[in-house]
Amino acid sequence: MQPNAGPLLLFCILLIVPASSKTATPVSSQRAELPGITLPIQFTMAGPNEMAIAQQQGGYYRPNNVPPAPHGAPCGHEDSGVCPVDVPIPPGATGEQLYQLGKQQDQRHLAEAIAYLTASANLGYGPAQGALGTAYVMGGDGVRHDAVKGVNLLELAAAQGQRGAAVYLGMEYEDGDNGVPHNQAKAIFYLKQAANEHHSIAEHRLGIDYEIGNGVPHDRALAIQYLRRASADNSSNTIAAKTANMLATTHHAQFHSVEEIDNIVNPPPPPPRPGACPSFQTYLAGPRAQAQTYLFCQAHPGCPYGSGGLRCAG
Repeated sequence: MQPNAGPLLLFCILLIVPASSKTATPVSSQRAELPGITLPIQFTMAGPNEMAIAQQQGGYYRPNNVPPAPHGAPCGHEDSGVCPVDVPIPPGATGEQLYQLGKQQDQRHLAEAIAYLTASANLGYGPAQGALGTAYVMGGDGVRHDAVKGVNLLELAAAQGQRGAAVYLGMEYEDGDNGVPHNQAKAIFYLKQAANEHHSIAEHRLGIDYEIGNGVPHDRALAIQYLRRASADNSSNTIAAKTANMLATTHHAQFHSVEEIDNIVNPPPPPPRPGACPSFQTYLAGPRAQAQTYLFCQAHPGCPYGSGGLRCAG
């Protein structure tokens, strides 16, 4: 089931945190030091000269210069699941200004938000590239799923130091989700980039990778270091702290999977003893509550249910 576009775009915008408040440098000047991997250095979705005219003189802009759908025809085109619209572009607008205009749109104006984010991304503004790229990878009612386009945008954003784009790329490449092929070399590269900016999720993932030897050599000391950094950079990440403490005290030479670690740090609850009474309290009312209680008592005779010391017939 596709997520609602409003929360999707909000998530994408919040995920990509600007590294600084400075206007991004042109995309064509960005290079990434990734041995053996060539990143795209240009990504353009605007119609010929349309973005430049709109930016320089003030005017209207529509992603890909797509004409409005004929009367009665379904909306949507190859890039968006919403009707393309014209949005006003202030004279000389910067990528950051267009990004802020996109953030101001609410769920009732998805087409406008997408248009402004696209215009901002076309000017090479990293946060817009990251937000739009995340939206394309995730897919939704406002933006159609396109993993290739999404990854291209995210890589451009990461090349400009956007740690949110870097950690999202790292997770997608590591998990092989949402149409992004598994590539552990790229995953480690982008997770390290985000970890260098103290992103807790990236530090946590790298800690696990160094323990299980996933794309990197097994190094418990480095694994513990990354996990403790993840906990320090996000106090709510208690799992990272527990995992670091477990690795520091275990006599196990090496864990080989995430599941092995999880079974120790977060062990599953023990199965109920034969004849043990599970807790039961229905939040329904009337005949539905009676039916639910009857089924429980049939399966667990003699057990208590609800409140007030009620007990099933034994």
